[in-house]
Amino acid sequence: MDIDDLTPMAYAAILRAEDVLDILKSELGALATKKATEDDFLKAARRYLRGILRSAREYLDEWGYAEDVNVRDF
Repeated sequence: MDIDDLTPMAYAAILRAEDVLDILKSELGALATKKATEDDFLKAARRYLRGILRSAREYLDEWGYAEDVNVRDF
């Protein structure tokens, strides 16, 4: 689905991700384009974000933010 088709509330989730980490906004936007409906996107985003939280240090290290971002704050 095109991110322009998201409701303002769902799109706000993508924008909020940028406040956490800039690359996260891009990842969620790309995830939205791979889903057929907003509901599918929101469910997938929830699963994806939970996975990141389970291995936050590894995620930050993968993107080169491990030294710049406090894992606990993230």
